Amino acid sequence: TWSNELPEPGKFYRKAAIILLILLLVPAINLSSMTQSRLRRYITEIGIRRAFGCPRSRLLSDIINENLVLSVIAGIVGLLFCVIFAYFASDMLFTSDWSGFFGHPTVSLSLLLNPKIFLFAFIFCFILNLMSTIIPALHASHTNIVNALNGRTR
Repeated sequence: TWSNELPEPGKFYRKAAIILLILLLVPAINLSSMTQSRLRRYITEIGIRRAFGCPRSRLLSDIINENLVLSVIAGIVGLLFCVIFAYFASDMLFTSDWSGFFGHPTVSLSLLLNPKIFLFAFIFCFILNLMSTIIPALHASHTNIVNALNGRTR
């Protein structure tokens, strides 16, 4: 029945965008609560900075930049751990029981590191981190100075 219908790429892209948004939104909510709890520990520091005249935009950019630096460091460390594990555990990862007579696999670094896939994963993590940081950073930067100095968020 659908053989005479033209494909609708817009519908496909819209569906893929909704799926990606949901896949980004669920972890972002979880990371947002983790960021919020981390910022609660630094609420007095935020209050002191606000009391000395630090604008909210500066606080917001500092919190976002700190989170992005931590994400970059975690991404690099995670990439290194994955490559090292895949290189040293190549016998376990890249062979199966029936392939024993083919010999051990030779795994090169170029096989483990695909720059295009790493870039896509890194962009995905960057967007996820940005989504999970903006709301807690806005909340922390708009905390009343007196409450922040007393260690309260409200």
